[in-house]
Amino acid sequence: MKNPNTFSHMESPEHIGLTVTKAILEPIETAINHTPDARPATRQPWQDRLAELAHLASASLGADSRDSNAGPFIHQHLDAIEAILCDPQPELAQEEAHSVRRRSFRTKSLLGDPDAADLKEPGWLAKSRNEERKREELSCQLTTLLEEVTSLNQELQQRHIESVEIREVYEDRCRGLTRTVAELEDEVSELRSDLLEDAVELEGIQGTVHGLQHWIEGMQEEQKRARAAKDLIRRKNKRGWGGRKHYDEIGETEGEIVLDGLSAWMRGWKDVQDGFQVRARGRRTRREQRERQLLKT
Repeated sequence: MKNPNTFSHMESPEHIGLTVTKAILEPIETAINHTPDARPATRQPWQDRLAELAHLASASLGADSRDSNAGPFIHQHLDAIEAILCDPQPELAQEEAHSVRRRSFRTKSLLGDPDAADLKEPGWLAKSRNEERKREELSCQLTTLLEEVTSLNQELQQRHIESVEIREVYEDRCRGLTRTVAELEDEVSELRSDLLEDAVELEGIQGTVHGLQHWIEGMQEEQKRARAAKDLIRRKNKRGWGGRKHYDEIGETEGEIVLDGLSAWMRGWKDVQDGFQVRARGRRTRREQRERQLLKT
């Protein structure tokens, strides 16, 4: 072991911290004296304590067979003391002290030291372990949550792609339905026009039929008057040829009137039929044009 006086020239050794020195020196003294609770009532300078420990180590050589088991344990703490004195940084010293305390507890447990049961973990070490365990659990939970969120994000992206495709198909169908509705509206408009034309044609046919009916009724009245005239003439001229001749003239006149009336009615009916055929050809032409447009689209 190095002479403690060789470290007396170091500037401000108190910066290492009394807490760190206590954490390192007390386990060594406990391991040598086999009395974990034997501690001085008052704090001594750490140089004096090192000197006392060196004296105790010299006096305890050969005391029992436990030196072979305690050797690795003591060397760990001595290595920690050397590391602290060679590089006296409070942060590193605190971390090294924590590491030594943990190693000392594990070492004495593995060596089967009966005093290991009396070495209880300090409160700060248990708290640190609990915090570390909580951080690990929280990290695992956050990792699991991140994986779930990532998977959910991928699923949402896939659903978005599928929604875009469905929307495109829907828009195409809507455009097709819009064209179909427009075509149906045009067809409905044409059908309305056809209905109006049919109504006009029906009125024309009805007018022609009514005209024929009125003409027939007029002819019936004329025939009645002609019969009355014939009877009158027949009674006046029962025995003369003149009456017979006049009767024949009346018959010829009635036949000519009937023929003229029928000819006039046939001309009117022909006009109505021609108009009907013209409108039918127009409707047929419009339907053919619409069918060609549908085939092009």
